[in-house]
Amino acid sequence: MPSQISLELEGRIREVADANMSARSIERFLMDKGIKVSKTTVINVIKNKGKQREARQTGQIFKPKIPFKKLDEDKIKQLDKLTSESNPKTQKEMARDLGVSQPAISKAIKNKLGKITRKKLKVHSLTPKDKINRKPNSRKLLDLLTRDQLEFVVTLDEAKMYLVKDGGHTKHC
Repeated sequence: MPSQISLELEGRIREVADANMSARSIERFLMDKGIKVSKTTVINVIKNKGKQREARQTGQIFKPKIPFKKLDEDKIKQLDKLTSESNPKTQKEMARDLGVSQPAISKAIKNKLGKITRKKLKVHSLTPKDKINRKPNSRKLLDLLTRDQLEFVVTLDEAKMYLVKDGGHTKHC
């Protein structure tokens, strides 16, 4: 990451840029004054490039991203405790609690702790009212459909209708 220039130098570059000088001539002018600045830096200051400059220009507060910490032995012990619970938190929550990235948590669980990671399946949940209405509603749907339409509907809407074949007999719902 390049070193930051001071606000005084940035102001001086802007002041010289207002005199309609090119970036190369501004660089040479500052070099004569004993200040070494690259042409790219001069261009970035003039064009207001950079998150910190943009935030300063709009009057917002710039919050730099805090780099993730390394996963040391203490954090691995904490991670082992978190993963040994009966219903552990998600890897994202563990990463937030420990202050490291989620991929680092995943690698530590697999490689350093030798545990298996599992994904919780997302399933639709039924309310008690839905459970009661499931069989009558599906029967009404089956009565309305002809045999040609039944195959088409079952392939599109498998979450509502389950078909299991048992020796030539078909059980619905």
